[in-house]
Amino acid sequence: MVQFATRAARSTARLGRHGLIRSTIVLVVLALPMLFGACSSGKTVTASSAPPSQTSSVSWKPQKSGLKGALYAVTCISNRICWAVGADGTILATSDGGTTWKTQSTGKTNGHGLYGIAFADSSHGWAVGGGGIILATADGGVTWKAQKSGLPAYVTIYGVAFADSRHGWALDNNNVVSTNDGGVTWQVHTSGITSYLSSIAFTDAVHGWAVGNDGAIVSTADGGATWKSQKSGVPAGVNLYGVSFSDPNDGWAVGNGGTIVATTDGGATWKLQKSGTKQDIIGVSFATASKGWAVGGDGTIVGTEDGGVTWKLSTSGSSEYLNAVTLNKANDGWIVGGHGTILAHTNGGAR
Repeated sequence: MVQFATRAARSTARLGRHGLIRSTIVLVVLALPMLFGACSSGKTVTASSAPPSQTSSVSWKPQKSGLKGALYAVTCISNRICWAVGADGTILATSDGGTTWKTQSTGKTNGHGLYGIAFADSSHGWAVGGGGIILATADGGVTWKAQKSGLPAYVTIYGVAFADSRHGWALDNNNVVSTNDGGVTWQVHTSGITSYLSSIAFTDAVHGWAVGNDGAIVSTADGGATWKSQKSGVPAGVNLYGVSFSDPNDGWAVGNGGTIVATTDGGATWKLQKSGTKQDIIGVSFATASKGWAVGGDGTIVGTEDGGVTWKLSTSGSSEYLNAVTLNKANDGWIVGGHGTILAHTNGGAR
């Protein structure tokens, strides 16, 4: 399953899992913020779902990244093998569940940040960022090589998603670029909307969703060739920063002011859920249609085990902006954020 966010130069600043990180203000091109995102789905959701009245006892523990710059995206293919990307073209990797994180060489990124990362398997991965950068690896990140996105150098790509080693997508403003040959060639598709898109998720080679400013949600059922708008139902002024689907039916999107919306019918209808926080929520990830986590401002972490009917606040031990979260089927999770922050829980969230 695949995910991740995007955003390009804006004339006005905004937050985003990608957004303007309070702890690390990012100036992209015309001094615009970044959003991010990532990931999966939800079960039954109703606008009257009960707010969280409890605090989760799941323990999140800090891991040493060795960095001072912000991290914007993270992905894992097992409970041991993960990658994270961030400021100044940084790519980190771990093969021991985060006990140790090591920097991978990305070549010349000219100081541009990397804002999205996706792996199809243990070998094939892609990272995207400022300057229209798309980097690819076929050896697990031992070597990274630039791919020609066909986008101008002033474009910032904030999100990337791959369904397999050939089919992938990335976001450029309100457009989507896609590949069906592993990134050897990329094609530009219009989303049909004017709102800037922030995050993208695909459950397979044909079904995908992207979210962005003004509550925008668009979907595709033909691999990204055409996109249709969906009604998110969020209040005016709400921007969506992250999206995650666990299957073609169950999905969630998150945004500013603690916004969480969910669907159980592939986005035909979206309904508000009560997150129990007013903090901006930047990233979301679901391991199944029931279990998921969302993260955001001032170290906010909320989790659910019932598809979002109830959310519980979790203690992060951090006041940093948390930009991204990823989970595996065992509900092991990793979170990244400002000032090199990495948090993790394993063994299904055992206390």
